[in-house]
Amino acid sequence: MPIKRFNKPSFHIAFLIFITFMVYAHTFDAGFVFDDYAQQEMLKLITSNQREMNLFSFIRAPEEATYYTQMTAVPWWTNTNWRIRYLRPVATLSHLFDYTLWGSNPVPYHVHNVILYALLVVLLYAFYRALCKHDLTAFCGALVFALQPCHYMTVRWPASRNDIICATFLVVSFICYVRFHEKKKPLFSILFFCSYILALLTKEIAFIFPVFFFTYDWIRFKKLKDLISSRWKVYLTLCIINCCYYLFYQVYGYGSYWYGERVLQDYPLDFLKAATTYLCSLFYGGVFASAGPDFLARYWALVAVLLLIVGYLVTRIWKQKDRFPEIRLCTLWIMLPLPFIVVPPLNDRLLIIPSIGFAYLAALAIVQFGKKGLALFFLVTALMLPPITNVIQAREHDKVLQTTYEHFHTALNKIIPHKTSRDKLFILNFPAVGMPELGLSGENYMYLALYFDLYYQYPEWQVPHYPLSAFDNNLSAAVLHVKEAGMKVYPLSPFDGAVTVQIIDDHHLRISHPTRYFFETNTEKLFSLNRTFVKGETFHLPDVTITLDEMEGDGVKSIVVAFVEPLDNPRYYFLFYDKGTWQRWHPLKGVDIFTNT
Repeated sequence: MPIKRFNKPSFHIAFLIFITFMVYAHTFDAGFVFDDYAQQEMLKLITSNQREMNLFSFIRAPEEATYYTQMTAVPWWTNTNWRIRYLRPVATLSHLFDYTLWGSNPVPYHVHNVILYALLVVLLYAFYRALCKHDLTAFCGALVFALQPCHYMTVRWPASRNDIICATFLVVSFICYVRFHEKKKPLFSILFFCSYILALLTKEIAFIFPVFFFTYDWIRFKKLKDLISSRWKVYLTLCIINCCYYLFYQVYGYGSYWYGERVLQDYPLDFLKAATTYLCSLFYGGVFASAGPDFLARYWALVAVLLLIVGYLVTRIWKQKDRFPEIRLCTLWIMLPLPFIVVPPLNDRLLIIPSIGFAYLAALAIVQFGKKGLALFFLVTALMLPPITNVIQAREHDKVLQTTYEHFHTALNKIIPHKTSRDKLFILNFPAVGMPELGLSGENYMYLALYFDLYYQYPEWQVPHYPLSAFDNNLSAAVLHVKEAGMKVYPLSPFDGAVTVQIIDDHHLRISHPTRYFFETNTEKLFSLNRTFVKGETFHLPDVTITLDEMEGDGVKSIVVAFVEPLDNPRYYFLFYDKGTWQRWHPLKGVDIFTNT
């Protein structure tokens, strides 16, 4: 009797909600990071009718790309063809709801994210029950999904909420589709189409989901002729919806330009790198998907072994497809999104949709296959290790995104005793901190200037757990003030290790790197796109001009930076990271002479 009580859907739902909040309650005080800052400023402008109601319209024209480069908010080599503009009104309304109620207090945003994630987990439980008609399997699948560590960044990062919302509407649409087949009620049909449209208006990945509806029907009907004759109206309607969506995107200039004509040549290799790390991350509950583009090159042997094990596991599961036909659907659910999410930078937050298929396969292996070895493997890797991995990943994430910044600010305070609005801060390199591929580089360029400007202009925001309370006050006024009088931040080098700096004369420096070249990583390509760099090309920024000095193939080996003022100008501060400490470089004392902090 007690066992039956624990096998009731009501208990399963309550436990899933409880475990989701237990695993992610620590994110409530995580503060804002990355795009959150830009979105807070956008929300302020939207509510004052100074901007279109779209949080995902970042860069729309060459003039805007140039403007952000001039502001040093994006790297100096950014291509003017760089675009980021998506149509995601549902996700925008979600953030607007939070902003209207809570302003820029980050805590409710994080609570909202966890609530949405718990809702998704419960809906997955309903979806899995509809697939297999087995409560324990559905519960196990939803639990595996809830614990997946590759969801950590998605749940923790408010700006990434669109992934959770999109997955939620896709699951709702599938539940309604299944119920419509069973009940034949028009209401389920209406809800199915409405949910699918809302998913499309949350994130573009929903565009491929008619393939999954078709696959589900094919499994049921088995014969293509019967399938088409019975469901052609559904497919025609989905086709019309997708065509209208695609045409709207093209006509109004939505989309992103991560891959240009030249970069597209690199796509097969990028896909191989991403697909291997993504699959390993799914099956082993690790953080492989957070790794950068060099991960595969350095650890190719380990990844190859892990991938062989993944292949073996998939083969073992696939052999059960006659007993459990939905295995075909879930395997496709894992594989099909991969070609559409392999864009730089690699990011594990994109795995939330593929892991819906993985969680169900893991549950089948644990509960219904009767294969003890396979069940034990997934019990360990999908249910026991993920909570531990989540804790490790959370600590590492905090270390990288907050503790490291705090140490950096402490170093700046020691290096720069007298800061004014006319100071110019030049960062020559960044430390390799935390996980091997993370640190103060890559897309963090987009926020460094804002961090430092706000930090030094507003002492009340210099909090120990920076930057949790950076947006408690009027951000619009703050950003306006920073633009007019703030300290300029120039990240001259994208490297995460030591660089060579040579004085040419009173106004010129040559900066080079001994082992790695510019524009080789995915993040660097994200900003440079398919630009062809040539020796002698110049980049004009306020106060400095950067010239490509030495080339090695398509890579840039060194740059020459021309400064408006002499290098010994007291307003210039050159920061260098070496041997575990931030250091200030004094040009007057000679080349490569540093003062420890």
